[in-house]
Amino acid sequence: MANILVHNYLSPRIIEVLAPAIEITVQETVNLCKEWEQQVINLDDDPLISASGKEDLGGGVAVGISATLLNAKIAFSGRTAPVSAGLSCDTSDPEGRVFFDASADFISDGVYKGCTIFNNTTKAMSTVTEIRDLNTVAHFPLSGGSSDEWTVGDVATIYPSVQCSISGGNLVAVDADGESTPVVYPTANVQVVRTASSSATSLDIAAIQYASFNGGITVDTTSLFSGTRYPIGTPQEAVNNMVDAKEIASARGFVNYYLVGDITLDDNIDFTGDIFIGASKTKSLVNILDNADVTNSEFYEAEVIGVLDGGNVLKNCVVHSINYVNGYVEQCVLTAGDIVLGGGSQANFLDCWSGEAQASIPVIDMGGTGQSLSLRNYNGGLKIKNKTGPEEVMVDLNSGHIILDSTITGGTVVLRGIGTFVDNTTGTVSVVTSDLLNSHNITKDSWRANLTYIYLDIDSGISGTEYPAGTSGYPVNNIADAMAIAVQEGIKTVMVKGFITLPSSVAGWTFNAASKSETIIDLNNQNVENTVFKDITLIGVCNGSLYAEDCMFSNATNLKGIGFRCVLWGSLSIATTGQFNVHDAWVIDHSAVSIDFNNTGICVLTNVNANLEVINMADVDALFVRSGVGNITLGASNTGGTVLIAQDGLIIDEGYTNVVIADYTTQENVWRDSRALRTIGLAQENQFMDQAVYDSNSQLTSARIRLYDSAVNVGTDTGVIATYTVTSTYSGTELATYKVELL
Repeated sequence: MANILVHNYLSPRIIEVLAPAIEITVQETVNLCKEWEQQVINLDDDPLISASGKEDLGGGVAVGISATLLNAKIAFSGRTAPVSAGLSCDTSDPEGRVFFDASADFISDGVYKGCTIFNNTTKAMSTVTEIRDLNTVAHFPLSGGSSDEWTVGDVATIYPSVQCSISGGNLVAVDADGESTPVVYPTANVQVVRTASSSATSLDIAAIQYASFNGGITVDTTSLFSGTRYPIGTPQEAVNNMVDAKEIASARGFVNYYLVGDITLDDNIDFTGDIFIGASKTKSLVNILDNADVTNSEFYEAEVIGVLDGGNVLKNCVVHSINYVNGYVEQCVLTAGDIVLGGGSQANFLDCWSGEAQASIPVIDMGGTGQSLSLRNYNGGLKIKNKTGPEEVMVDLNSGHIILDSTITGGTVVLRGIGTFVDNTTGTVSVVTSDLLNSHNITKDSWRANLTYIYLDIDSGISGTEYPAGTSGYPVNNIADAMAIAVQEGIKTVMVKGFITLPSSVAGWTFNAASKSETIIDLNNQNVENTVFKDITLIGVCNGSLYAEDCMFSNATNLKGIGFRCVLWGSLSIATTGQFNVHDAWVIDHSAVSIDFNNTGICVLTNVNANLEVINMADVDALFVRSGVGNITLGASNTGGTVLIAQDGLIIDEGYTNVVIADYTTQENVWRDSRALRTIGLAQENQFMDQAVYDSNSQLTSARIRLYDSAVNVGTDTGVIATYTVTSTYSGTELATYKVELL
């Protein structure tokens, strides 16, 4: 509401409408003047105003108000504060039409069209017609100064130009002599517009008509009424076509259309920004044809089908097949059919449901590329297809099932909430389901929490790396997938079955099997350093020091490492460096096993009950230590090295030369050979380790190992037959090097 200040000392008196008010009605003027007159200090002054009218004529009609200012005028407070000050001209303009100040910011200052620009230097001024950028304004030609040009260095100020109004009745003014005089008293930078009434009555009839529309146009295509005369378009006489409805709405200032039944939007009508409100989702169907412009239009409580134009809102609707969706779809039921996104922007589906109880489900077509999708709190089934671009799809399920079609080839799809999904995507799509809760994922989390092995079954497994692949119920059928899943889950243990050829390094891994009769691994000359094998038949070329437990070595070559409770079969060969130790071993059907020493090999067999054939022991450093039951055959290919035996059996000479045979058939004699004692000791018999040093990751970096002549002396300084220093290095948490040195 406006406030006034009366300058009573002037004649005529000035009634100032105080800033920031820019509007006052005749009724307000009368009320404020009467309040001023009734103040005690003003009781002796002449009245400011007289007024008449407002008499009730019946039927909602009243006489219009008229007022006369008595020796008084109305003035709106002058707007003297500059919009932008302290300006300096940086570019001359002989035509006096463009002002440029490199340091100005006319946009932030709030300069607008109609402002007055004043040249403080020449006293010329003009009206701003355009704000071209931060530093430049255009205006009508300068005039009224000593020069009508802009010159570099001219100082300028820009003042506001405020338009004010007096409305709502008839207002006139008389001077002290009762003669007519202008109502408005001019003030700085203010324009006043007066709206006078030409009718003797007030506008209550127009207001009543306006109110009878209930804020919009009522449309019923079965109605008998067409045209634009009042009351057509009201609930009393619903208009029966959209052409007339649009004309009535434009004339009355409405954007709402109340739909009694079904409607088709066509005829190339511009419905931009209009709002369509149906009687209910079962009573009103809006069919939008391609030639109707519904940009930024909204639809409520109706079935909707057809072609949109972008920026739309659909709420509490039943959505059939529609094209070019972007904007918001809220609390809607989606039926079977394609909803096609478009417009290069995001489509938002909020709190929506599938309306299909059968196998057919709604489909959202992403329109190829350019559109993103935000689907929040969705319920029911939905298929998403035709996505090639990098944009993101975000789906939050309350309870539902999502099918990702094979035509989705790019971008990211994030599925969250409670529900299931089928992933048929192709290409480079990233499907993120880590926050999706369902029985599948619950089972997956339980499996992961108790994860011990990745399961591999060559003959009856499946391919792939997505859960449940690699579980006991769904083993994978190839070692590459098994190792990929294991790495993904942070373990290096695989339960295997079938015939497997190692494709690459498996250093540091563990492979278990239920039975060595069911599982064969071809070592294939791949790195098996520190690899553990259990209940597996091992064949092929060994590359590295392995550990085998309850395994079978069958025709394996280049062997190095340790075996416990193993079966020996066929022809075996020892690595030229390192050592191959086997404890508790046997053969099948008493068949002889051939062991090729590759000239320099070292092999220690303890408690091995088998007939053995030794070949190619040719170097002085070659060493064969054997305990157990069985014969040893030494052929002509054996021309050097040492054989230490403590066993029941025969040395069968088939032409060996220069081989030292140390036959210790009792424990007392065995202890006489220090090299044998050290070798057996390194197989961890009567061994003691102390002086251990660990790094910050609790990893052993050095220690001392001592070997003893009997178990009684272990850990003391008595009976020590050899002392070793152990040192090791690491790469992260994995062993890199391990060295044992004899002191």
